[in-house]
Parts: sequence; structure tokens; C-alpha cells
Amino acid sequence: QRVAAAVIQRGQAYAQFRFKTVQADNGPEFSKNFEELLKAQGTTVRHSRVRRPNDNAHIERFNRTIQEECIGSTNPFSKELYGKVANYLAYYNEERLHLSLECRTPASVAKVLN
Repeated sequence: QRVAAAVIQRGQAYAQFRFKTVQADNGPEFSKNFEELLKAQGTTVRHSRVRRPNDNAHIERFNRTIQEECIGSTNPFSKELYGKVANYLAYYNEERLHLSLECRTPASVAKVLN
């Protein structure tokens, strides 16, 4: 729970703005303690509904994309994985054009919205 909250904090630092809402599934790492940690920072947690797979469809698609485009067959316990994922996330957010964002990057959209 603390690790998950710390990841959110790092994401906010990277994005250079506070997240108003975070969407999470119903896994144990997103329990009441997780919600309380984020609430103290002014962030609301919205949970996906039970038996509603479309609630997290965009998150699951991101997970598949990062697996296919970045992680592939990399050993999940290797030291190189952290750097590889960090570099990919920078590319994904700052350079990779997204059709769902009208061929813009997430970073460019976030700057306009925040």
C-alpha cells in the first residue's frame, strides 16, 4: 500500500502536477490504507466496479502495450528492467503519439489540461 502510494507520488513529481483522481482495481494493494494515504494528499481513489471489465480497459491496454513494446522477454528480476521501463515511460508519455489523443502525446495533453 505504501509502495503503491509512493508510485503515485513519483508519478505526480514526474508529471509536475497533482492528480485529482486515481483509478485502481480492487486488489489488496489498493486498500483503505492506500486510499487514506492519497486522501491526505488531496487525491481521490476511484475503484473499478466488480464484474465490470471495461472500467479498467484502458489500464489493461497500457499493461499490454508496455509488455509488448518494452518488457517482452526481459527477466523480471534483472537490474536492467528498471532502467528499461523508466526510459520507455518517458518515451510513451513524451514522444509516442496516441491515436486516442488525436495523435498527441500524453504529456502535451496533460500540459493543456493542467
